[in-house]
Amino acid sequence: MVLVAFFLWLSGCGDTADDNVVAKVDTVEITVEDLLRFNMDMPALLRSEEEGVQVWREYLDSMVDMELMLLEARKQGIDQDSEFLDKWEHERRQKLLGEILRREVQEKINFSSDELRRSFEQSKWNRMLKLAHIEVETEKDARAVMEDLEQGKEFGEVAKLRSTDRETASQGGLLGPLYGRGNVEEQGMPVEVAEEVFALEVGKISQPFEIGDRYEIFHVVAEGPPPASYAFIYARVQITETSRARHKELLEELATQFEVQLDQEGISFLLERTPSSGADTLDIAKREQEVVLCRFDGGQLTLKNFADAYQRVRRFRSVRFDSSGIAEFIYRELLPIPLLSQAALRQGIDQDSSVVAWLEVKKKTMLIETLKEWEVDRRIDLSDEAVRSYYESHLHLFKKPEQITVQEILCTTWEEAEEVLKRILNGEEMERLAERYSIRSGAEKTKGFINMHTYGQAHYGPLYDEALKAEVGELKGPLQLEEGYTVFKVVEKSGLKPDPFEKASTRARYWLRKEKEEELINTLLLSLKEKYASKIVLFEDRLKKMDAEAGI
Repeated sequence: MVLVAFFLWLSGCGDTADDNVVAKVDTVEITVEDLLRFNMDMPALLRSEEEGVQVWREYLDSMVDMELMLLEARKQGIDQDSEFLDKWEHERRQKLLGEILRREVQEKINFSSDELRRSFEQSKWNRMLKLAHIEVETEKDARAVMEDLEQGKEFGEVAKLRSTDRETASQGGLLGPLYGRGNVEEQGMPVEVAEEVFALEVGKISQPFEIGDRYEIFHVVAEGPPPASYAFIYARVQITETSRARHKELLEELATQFEVQLDQEGISFLLERTPSSGADTLDIAKREQEVVLCRFDGGQLTLKNFADAYQRVRRFRSVRFDSSGIAEFIYRELLPIPLLSQAALRQGIDQDSSVVAWLEVKKKTMLIETLKEWEVDRRIDLSDEAVRSYYESHLHLFKKPEQITVQEILCTTWEEAEEVLKRILNGEEMERLAERYSIRSGAEKTKGFINMHTYGQAHYGPLYDEALKAEVGELKGPLQLEEGYTVFKVVEKSGLKPDPFEKASTRARYWLRKEKEEELINTLLLSLKEKYASKIVLFEDRLKKMDAEAGI
C-alpha cells in the first residue's frame, strides 16, 4: 500500500507557504496541500481504516517513509550509479520520443468519429461477402481454371471438376463463413488478397492468388451488412495506417532537416565483414567499432551501432548485405531514435513543464525501486529449498476443498445485488431472499444453496474461484458472472487436501516473496527512521488544525 500510495502522491507535489508545512524530511517540505492531494488520489481499496486525525497521521507517515527512502537512495549513490543512469537515460529518452510522436504524429492525424464512420460506410469493407473458391496446386492449374471460366463455364461446375478442396468442391466451391474486415485473416485469407477480393462486385471472379503452397480463385456470390464491431476494426486499421504513413513522412522530413549523409567508405568497410549465413552477431574488432556509417547534424552512427541493432533484429527480419540493403537498415533501424531525440530537443520538449514534472516523478520512482531492489529484492531467498520449506510450513494455504457449499442470490443487475446485500446485512434471511429474488435455476427450491465440486469448477467460473478464497461464513459480493451479479456466503468446505508441491510451487514462491518483501521493507523503514531521526520534523498542531478544517 505504501509504495502505491506514494507513486500516486508524487504525481502532484507542489510548493506552498511555510505555515502550511506539516512535516519536513531533511530539506523537503510536506504541505497540507500535498497531504490533501494524497488523500484524494488514494484508491478506495487502499484508503485508511482509521478515523479523524489518525487518517492524516497514517498518510503522512507513508509520505515521510518515501522521502526517507529517497534520502537513503541518494546517500547510497544510486542516483550516480552507472546502471541506474543508463536506465534513467532510457526512460528520459522514451518520454521525449513519446512526446515528439504525440505532437508530430498523433495530433496531426486526428479523425473525428463521424469522419471514420462516413469513411467506413463509403469503403469496400462496409459489407460481408459470401464467397466460393477454387483451389489448385500449381500456377499451370490456375491458368487452366481461368481459361474454363473465360470460356463461359459456370464457376460451380469448374470447382466440382478441378478444385483440390474436395470438401467445398462438391458444393460448387462455396465457403461456409461470411468474410469481412474483422475475420479475413482468421479464415486464412491474407489481407493483401482480401484488399483485392473486396474490391469486386457481386458476381465477379478474382484473379488467381498464390496463398501458401496453393493457388486460389474467388467468386463473390453475395453480400450483406457487416456487424457494428467491424466499423471499430476498420477505424483502428485506418488510424494505424495513417499513423504509420505520417511517421514515415516525419522521418523523411527530419532526415532532410538534420542533413543525413551516409558514409560510403564506412559502408564499404562493413560490406567486407558480411556475417556468415545465420550468424546472430557481427565479428568486429574493438578498434573497428567507431567506423562511421552515417552522419547528421548533432551526431553520427557507427559500426558498433549497426552491430548492436543487427544482433537485436536479426532473428525477426533479414538484412541484405549490399549497399542498398545496408542503407535501408540504417534508415529503418538506426536513424529514427536519434533523429526524433534531436527533434525533441530542438523543439524544447525537455523543458516543457509537464514533461519536467513527469521526469521528476519518474526519477524518484526509479530511485525508490532501485533502493528496494538493493535492500529488499536481492536479500530474498527464493531457492527451491526455501520455497519447499515455505510450502511445508504453510500447507493450509495450499489446501483445496473437494466440495464447497455456498448460499447464493443471483441478481440481474449490480444495483439489485447491492440492495440484496444491504438487506442481508440488516438481518433478513438469505433463504427468503433467494426464493424471491434469485434468478438461478431452481433457487426457489434449493433456497440458494449450491454444492460445487472441484471437477465441476469450470461450470461456476468466478463464483468457485472467489468461494475458494473466502472463509467459511464470509459474505461476499456483488460479483459479476456471465449470468448476472451474485451475492453469496460460504457455508462449508469439506474434504480439504493440499496440492502437491509440484503443482503449488509457483504460488508458494509468490507468497514467500510477498511475505519476505513486506518483512524486509518494514525493517528497512524502521532503520531509516532511526538513522535519519534528526532530519525528521513533524508539526502535530498543524496536522490537527488541518483535520479540523478538512472535516473528513
